[in-house]
Amino acid sequence: MTIEEQLRGFEEWVKGVTPDVTVAGPGVATFTAKQGHAPAAWADLVRAGYLRGTIVDPTGAPYRLDGSTVSLDPKSRLLPLPKEGARP
Repeated sequence: MTIEEQLRGFEEWVKGVTPDVTVAGPGVATFTAKQGHAPAAWADLVRAGYLRGTIVDPTGAPYRLDGSTVSLDPKSRLLPLPKEGARP
């Protein structure tokens, strides 16, 4: 596999991760602004109508919600993430 093919694969992987997070982020921010506190769990956002269900990464692991911060679960198979500037 060439470097170019690896880079294309990495770009596709990034595109697969970011849509879920971009959907969750505004819902968390809006919930926090309206309720006066961050959601305690994904279920809070579902009940409030901001999400249809728990957001999962491309491997099926649920994203972690810690206050207003959305991140990969430590058990996600996507980890460790590549370092910025590192070559695949």
